[in-house]
Amino acid sequence: MGLWITLRQNLEESFFRQHLLNLVSNQISGNYLFLASGYFNSRNYPILDDHLLEAIQDGNLTDIVVIGAMNSSSAAFNAFWNKLDTEWDGNVIPKKIKGNNWHAKIAMKLESNNTEKVPVCSIIGSSNLTRPAYGIPNEPPEAPEFTRFNHECDVVIFTNDWFGKTPNQLSNFFPGFKDQDLGSIYFPDLPKGCPNELDQMKKLLKEIEENITDY
Repeated sequence: MGLWITLRQNLEESFFRQHLLNLVSNQISGNYLFLASGYFNSRNYPILDDHLLEAIQDGNLTDIVVIGAMNSSSAAFNAFWNKLDTEWDGNVIPKKIKGNNWHAKIAMKLESNNTEKVPVCSIIGSSNLTRPAYGIPNEPPEAPEFTRFNHECDVVIFTNDWFGKTPNQLSNFFPGFKDQDLGSIYFPDLPKGCPNELDQMKKLLKEIEENITDY
């Protein structure tokens, strides 16, 4: 178990992109995803077409709860979840915060059955589902030239024993992990006496579910 804090520092590499693509793939266990963003790109940059939809289609997910719909970005939010719903065979569930002012950035993968959802891994951001956070040059090739990125800081939280692996093993799932690139910090375990990662994620999940409503 542990935390990995990353900071994007250049145009060519996005830790958030790498982590999100691997999170939704079948490389990491879990069939249920909460995907939340303050802002979504749609018209000028179809983020789903930049390998994200492909990774979701090839993965093991059955349900995706998409959370957003701030007043200032409702059109982009609608375009995002409608495209996902149209082009993916799984169950897409759009949600909004009570009060319609959602700004949190969360991607949380869970193992879900009829009675319980258990978090596996999460990305907690600053990164929105937008090109300055997720994009890299020349991807996708049909998009306008990519010349601006944001210095986004995100935390990856490992929440089950499947991640009790060495840095070499983890680098297969999170590129850059093996070399501990500048801007990435790994804490193998939280200090003794602290609530563990799984308990923290369960608490966060409970708070999310209590504060969202149907869109």
